[in-house]
Amino acid sequence: MPYISVTAMLVEIATAIILGGSFLGYTGAVVCAVGAVVARRRPHVGIGAVLLGTALATLGHRDALAEFTVVAFTLFAITATGTPAFRTTLLSAGVVAGIVAASGYLDHGRVVQWDGAAGVLSVVAAGAIGSALFQQYRSWEALRARAEDAIVTRDIEATRRVAEERIRIARDLHDIIGHQTAVVNMHLGAIAVSGLATDSRTAASVEAAQTATQRILAETQHTLRVLRADEHAAAASSPLPNLQDMAALVRSFSEIGLDVDAQIPTPLPKTSDAVGVTVYRVVQEALTNAHRYGAGEAALTLHAAAGALHVEVTNPTRPDASNVHGTGFGIMGMQERVKSVGGTVRIDVDDDVFAVFVTIPEEQA
Repeated sequence: MPYISVTAMLVEIATAIILGGSFLGYTGAVVCAVGAVVARRRPHVGIGAVLLGTALATLGHRDALAEFTVVAFTLFAITATGTPAFRTTLLSAGVVAGIVAASGYLDHGRVVQWDGAAGVLSVVAAGAIGSALFQQYRSWEALRARAEDAIVTRDIEATRRVAEERIRIARDLHDIIGHQTAVVNMHLGAIAVSGLATDSRTAASVEAAQTATQRILAETQHTLRVLRADEHAAAASSPLPNLQDMAALVRSFSEIGLDVDAQIPTPLPKTSDAVGVTVYRVVQEALTNAHRYGAGEAALTLHAAAGALHVEVTNPTRPDASNVHGTGFGIMGMQERVKSVGGTVRIDVDDDVFAVFVTIPEEQA
């Protein structure tokens, strides 16, 4: 854009030299050209210089149409790159209107001229169009940033689900393979010490079977460590979470901006390991949903009453929550976990509040 303006001013200077012109006319064209270049780095200084050059050219008693065009081009360029449009356009249009009025009065004895009004309108239009383009650019940038955030969030969610699946598999392996192999090894040991293996071949077979089962147990433990591994080596062999870790879980959500009002009894209710990890995962999923889709706050209540362990997580929803769509896998996983320990889940949703109620019978807890 400044190159066009500079070229136009060079043409104006050449024309003035050929046809003859005043010193003010030359000076105005030069000042306009300099202002158009300066406006790239100093928008307000640049547009001020262009307006000054236009005024000088007009006082030089020549048609300053090219200078008025440079004003429009320069104003468009600076508003399209983020210069506040309203004030800059208003001041520029006011100066142009003053120049046009003064020129009309000096040359024709009239303040108002239709061609001058067109010049003022062109300046206003240039500022408005430049501002509109800049706002459109900002909108596109915001959409791009939101898309990138969505991709990052999706990747984080995928990583979290993989980690949870690893823990589930590890628990299943421990409960099924580890337990059954230990039982087999115990019976083989009983055979070995009871003297039932009377011949050497049978005794050797029993000893080999014991060695094999012990190796299976060792390999199972190794597999568990691999399945529970994550990016932090210190957490590779950490136990599954339980009710004792609930306070740390609440703090982790508080650190990322979720205001959690937690009502957790002291001492904590006694539960089995399965129920402890289930309650932990339910609260984790509910607070995750509250952080992603809620209004920035949540209430957590954990208590034992009426022969059951009760967990309640509620959070106010955002006004645009109906436009935010989750996968639903989190709630499904929550229901499956609670069902596996004999409990029930109730989800309540209204216009303002999302609530999760979990009940686990005392005999299961």
